[in-house]
Amino acid sequence: MLFNLKKSNQLSSILAPSLPMLLFGALCAVLAGVSGLLAIWCIIQLIGGKDSAYWLIFASLCWCVSALLFALSAWISHFSEAQFSEKLRHKVASHLTRLPAHQLANYKSDNLKRLLGDDITAMHHLIAHLPTEVANLLILPCLTVAFLLVETRLIALVVLLPGLIAAICYLVIIPKLIAKQQIERFDVIAEITTSLNEYSNGITTYRTYITNSGPLNQFKHATTHFIKNISSRIKRVSGVVAFSTSMLQAVATFTIAYSLGKSWPIEELASLLFFSLAVVTPALKLGHGLDYVRAGNAAAKRIEDFLQTPAIPFGQKTNLVTGSGSLTVEQLSLQTTAQMMKQRINFAVSSGTLLAISGVSGIGKSSLLRALSGFEPSYKGTILYQGEDCSSLSEQAWSRLAMLLPQQLPVLDASVKENLALTQPNTTDEHYNNALEQAQLPISLSRSASLLSGGEKQRLHLARAFLSKAKIILLDEPTNALDKETAMRCMKQLKNYAQTQQKIIIMVTHDHTLAAQANEHLYMTKDTLCGEKL
Repeated sequence: MLFNLKKSNQLSSILAPSLPMLLFGALCAVLAGVSGLLAIWCIIQLIGGKDSAYWLIFASLCWCVSALLFALSAWISHFSEAQFSEKLRHKVASHLTRLPAHQLANYKSDNLKRLLGDDITAMHHLIAHLPTEVANLLILPCLTVAFLLVETRLIALVVLLPGLIAAICYLVIIPKLIAKQQIERFDVIAEITTSLNEYSNGITTYRTYITNSGPLNQFKHATTHFIKNISSRIKRVSGVVAFSTSMLQAVATFTIAYSLGKSWPIEELASLLFFSLAVVTPALKLGHGLDYVRAGNAAAKRIEDFLQTPAIPFGQKTNLVTGSGSLTVEQLSLQTTAQMMKQRINFAVSSGTLLAISGVSGIGKSSLLRALSGFEPSYKGTILYQGEDCSSLSEQAWSRLAMLLPQQLPVLDASVKENLALTQPNTTDEHYNNALEQAQLPISLSRSASLLSGGEKQRLHLARAFLSKAKIILLDEPTNALDKETAMRCMKQLKNYAQTQQKIIIMVTHDHTLAAQANEHLYMTKDTLCGEKL
C-alpha cells in the first residue's frame, strides 16, 4: 500500500498532510505494545518470587499506560484518516465533474459507486488501522522475540514454528490460490451471464430446443460448473485457511512451549509461555490485516487510475470581456468517437440572436454544444468570444460565459424553487415565477419537482435558462417532449429573451418547423463545410 502511494502522485499528495499524525499514531501503538510486554515481564518477575508489591504496581501501571496509548493511537489514526477520506472524496467528485463526456462514458454507474463508496471505504480501513497493524504484525513480534531470547534460551524460537508455517500460508500460498480462483470464477460468471442473456433475448424460440442443446443447456452447464468451482474453492482455499488458523491457535504454541520447557526453572517456563502467547495473539490478526492491505492496494490503484484520467484542461484567465459580443467558431473538428470527425465547422453569431442547429443523429450536434460550454475539450479549431480564445478561460470564467442544458437532465428531488435556485440562488419569488411563465410552466414554487411529468421537467430546466446570467445559453433539444403549440410559444419566448437581454442562445432541434422560427439556422452535415446557414 505504501509502495503504491509512493508511486501515486495524486494519493500521496492528499495523504501527505495527514502523514505526521499517522506516524505519531503508529508510535503510540508501538509504545502501547511495549508497555503491554513490560506488564507481562513484571508478571514473570512475580512468578519468579520477586517483591510482589513492587512488580504488581508496575504491571498495573504498564497495563494502564498501554490501554491509554492504544486508545490515543486509535483516535489519532481515525481522525487523520477522516481528513484523508474527506479530501479524497472531494478530489474524486471534483475530478468527476471535470471529465470530458467521452471519458465519463467509460465509467458506468456501478464503477462510480465503487470509487466513491467501496474503494474509499477500503482505504479508510487500511489507513485507519495501519498504525495498529504495523505495531501488531511487525514491530511488536520482533520485540517479543527479543524478550523471549533474553528471558529464556535460543531453542525457545521453536515455539514460533506454527506461526511461521501460518505466515507462509497467508503470505504465499493463499494469495496464489485466491488469484487463480478469481480468474476461474470470473470466467464462469461471464459464461452464466452470456448464456442467460442469450436465452432471455429469445426465450420463445429457445423453448423449442431440446433439453440437451441450446442456450438453456449452456446455462445449466455454466451453473453446474459454478457450483463445482465453489466446492473446489472450499476444498483448496478454505482448507488452507483453516489449517493456517489452527497453527496460530494458542494451544498449538503452548503445546510446543510446555514440551520444550517443562523441565526449565519456573520463571523461564513462564517467559516461554507468556511471550510465545504475545507473539501468537497479534499473529491471529494476520489474515485480517492482510485483507485490509490487499483491498486497500486494489482500491488505491483504481482511484489513482481514475484520477490520472485526463480532465478538461481549462486556462488561467478569470475575467470575461464585458458587454455583449459575438461568438465565432473557426475550423472546428469534433471528436464524437475515438477519431476526429472530418468536419470543419465555421460560423459566427452575435448577441441578441437565437440560433437553431439541426442535422441527422450522430452528426455531432450535442458534442458541439459541449465544446462551446467547455465540457468537451476533444476538438480542433478555435472558439472565440469577442475575439478572445475561450481556451484561455478558467473553469469559473467559462461557466459564467456559457450555460449548457443537456438532454434528459434529471431534476432534484426537491421543490421547484430549489431546482430554480441551482441557476439563480439569490433572487425573488417573482423572478422565479416570471421564468416559469416564460417557460410555459405556471406552477407553484413549493411543488415537488420529482412529481412533475416529463414535459414539465423539461420546461422547469428551460425556466433555468431564463434565469441564467451567462452570456451564451446552450440548449439540447429543449422542446422534444412538448406539444407543438407549447413548443412554439417557448420558441417565441426564447427569441424575445435573446433579443431583450442580448444573449446568444444556441439550441439543437430536430424540428425544422421550430428551427425556422429562430433568427438563424445551421444544418450540420458530414461535408467539409457543415456550418452553412439556411
